[in-house]
Amino acid sequence: VLTEFSKHVFAFEREEEFREIIKTLNPDINVGSLDAANDFSNYFDVILCWTVLQHMHQDELVSAISKIKNMSRQGSYLILCEEILESDIEWNPEISKEKHICIARTFEVYANLLCPDFSLVEMRDRPKEKTNNRDVGKIMIFQKKE
Repeated sequence: VLTEFSKHVFAFEREEEFREIIKTLNPDINVGSLDAANDFSNYFDVILCWTVLQHMHQDELVSAISKIKNMSRQGSYLILCEEILESDIEWNPEISKEKHICIARTFEVYANLLCPDFSLVEMRDRPKEKTNNRDVGKIMIFQKKE
């Protein structure tokens, strides 16, 4: 869908296996490692991050948000879709980085990490998918301040 509305679409993926799948399924999309994001300072008008951050440990989350801030232009939009908690839970440091994780966080966690660069424009429930009838989080649209 993004290629229908944009001249250039880039995908940043930390896992090589998934980068290869993206290249195969979407040859018109430029694909790079998450580390390559540093080469795109002040570059993007729209950044879409769909159920990615919830699979990161806190240190990875902070690093990813820092890259998002760096890559986005003033006035650009950041569309996040993540599982959201209504209140904080106690962090479990026993969770291994080798295991597949899904850490729901509060909206405030994301807003605080994006502050003061971004402000919330809109937040709504993510529509339930036909194959997944559980509560699947929120869509949050932020805009980078001018």
